[in-house]
Order: sequence, then structure tokens, then C-alpha cells
Amino acid sequence: MSHARLLFQQFPLLAEKLPWMQLADLPTPVQRLPHLGQHLGMSDLWIKRDDLDSKLYSGNKPRKFEFIFADVKRQGCTGILTIGSAGSNHGAATTLFCCREGLQPTLALVPQPVLSYVRQNIFINYCRQAQFMFAPNDPVNVLNVMRFYLTKKIKGEPAPYFMYFGGSSLLGNVGFVEAGLELAEQIKRGEMPLPKYLFVTTGSCGSHAGLLVGLRLARLPIEVIGVRIVPKIVTNRHVVALHANRTAAFLHRLDPSFPRLHYRAAEINLIENFYGGQYGRPTEEGKAAIRLFRETENQALDPTYTGKTFAAMLAFIKRRRLTREPVLYWQTLNTVDLSAYTAGRSPEELPPPLRHYFTEPLYDPEL
Repeated sequence: MSHARLLFQQFPLLAEKLPWMQLADLPTPVQRLPHLGQHLGMSDLWIKRDDLDSKLYSGNKPRKFEFIFADVKRQGCTGILTIGSAGSNHGAATTLFCCREGLQPTLALVPQPVLSYVRQNIFINYCRQAQFMFAPNDPVNVLNVMRFYLTKKIKGEPAPYFMYFGGSSLLGNVGFVEAGLELAEQIKRGEMPLPKYLFVTTGSCGSHAGLLVGLRLARLPIEVIGVRIVPKIVTNRHVVALHANRTAAFLHRLDPSFPRLHYRAAEINLIENFYGGQYGRPTEEGKAAIRLFRETENQALDPTYTGKTFAAMLAFIKRRRLTREPVLYWQTLNTVDLSAYTAGRSPEELPPPLRHYFTEPLYDPEL
């Protein structure tokens, strides 16, 4: 168990101090994208297939959940409360892993545009008996969560474990420190060349920050480029640097042999003009990227996260006129078929705050 992850192999003391349980199928493969590369005139375009890291719900959550869910069990909590948009992937992932681990999921939700994947996630959460809290916007959502925990404390009732949105806590970020080490090992084994650029979706910042720490730990000179898909007040260079610094300092406190690492906001590479003005709002560039990736490589992207990230990467490649420099796209999307979780159920069962997502027209019928 202590050597099940590369981070523990390098720093055995962390294996004694960090909560961990195996939830992800690692390592995930790195693969060349030959057809898209040919289309773009690139010889070294690659993908890191984190959409293959779990048969329950894949993407970037299982890596984070390995540490977070172990902490839940260590603290003896019987449920998890997390925040997000009404049909967030993070919410659906939390619900499904909670159900498998015998935990009660509670989701504090805010509205978002009506898209088909949003409908699916909402319905899955309902069918898997998640509990819901609703708010009209993020500030009210935070206040509701604070009120919820205060009420529990006053009544002397056990409270669920709180998970920050996206799973981007100190423990969750460690999952992507491990991811950086995993990539370094694959490069060392010759599974792919050393990429000059690595593109990753930056939402709650944990994946981006963890990769920065892991890759510097491995001494790999890879330029990590995040693509912002949430409001700037939530995600910016300062927040990414803060997450990276706090994660590195956390690991150093647990094991003094873990090197002291520091990141300045000016070092963080973040593309910010592909957000689209509203969380979850599809963009024309993102939709074009989704179509291109499907047509060339028969692989999926989504309009909220990965499609925008992929669109930013395509624009970067075109603007820099890249042809030979190795470029790696880190896939963070779930591609597991989830239809079985809602088979035989009707959206008419949903409570009114969620039912309207099925009665209102889709924001973008193309998607």
C-alpha cells in the first residue's frame, strides 16, 4: 500500500501521514493524436488520457478523490457536502463515488445554462439520492453552506465533510502532484517525448497547481498552460500560484525532505480569453474544437471545460505556428457511459428547482 503511488515511493514518510485509498486506475496512457496532428501540420501532438482513469466516473476527479475520500473515512464522516453548479461534473462524480463508498452526498448548487450534459448530471444526482441545497448565486450559496454547518454545530449534530468545489483542497491537489510524477515516469520510459507545452483546464485550480508542483519536483522544463473556464475573481494567476505554494508547503510540513518550492503569479501561464463570459456558456470556438476532435480522432470534449481548453490550444498552435514542438493536451473529461444510472426513471420526479432544467429549451440545441 505504501508504494502504490510514485509520490509515496519518493517520500515514504508521506505514505505514513497522508490519507489515501485507491480510487483511480493509474497510470493513464499517453497517446499520439496522429489524425489531428496531420490536420494541423504537427508531428508531435499528444493526449494524456485521464478519461480512462476510472470505470465509475473518469476525468480529473478520481485522482483528487483518492486523498479526499480517504480523509473522509479517517475522520469518521458519513457524508460529503460540496458546492458547484446545478449540473456540474464535480457534483456527479462526488455523488457516484459517495454511493460506492457508502457516504451521503449533499450538493449546494447554483444555476447554469441548460445543456444536455447538465441534464444528465442533475438526473444522476437525483436518482442516486443526493441531497440538494439551492441558491441563486455563489455568494448566497456560500452563506447557505455556512448557515448549514453553524446549525449542525448548535444542535450538536454530526456534519458532513466539506469538499471545496472541484475537489481543489490541499489533499485534492496532491492527486495532481502525483499526476506530474506519473507523466515524468512515462517520459523517462520513452512513452512520449518531453512536451514543450502542456495544456490543462483551469477551473478550481487544483489540477493546474498540482501539475506545477509535480513537474517541478520531477525537474521537467514543461510549460504548463492553463485555460480559465470560470470567472476571473475565482480563478487567476494569483490563485493558481497560491494553490501551488500551499500544496508544496503542506507536503514539506509532512515530510521535511520534500523540497521547498515557490511560485510567483508572474510565472503562471493562464489563457483567459476563452471563458465565454459565463460559466457553462458554450462558445463558437469551443464547439468548433469539439467537432474537430470528434471528426479527426473520434474522441469527446464538452462545451464547459475541455472544449474551451482545446480551442485555446488550437489557437495557440496556430498563432505560434508550431510544427515540431511536442504539445500535450491533458484530458480531464469523464467519458464513462452513465445512462444506466437513470434507466427507467422520469425527470418528472425531480423537485421544482431542478425540474425546469428539463422543461426549458436547451441553451444550445447543437450540444
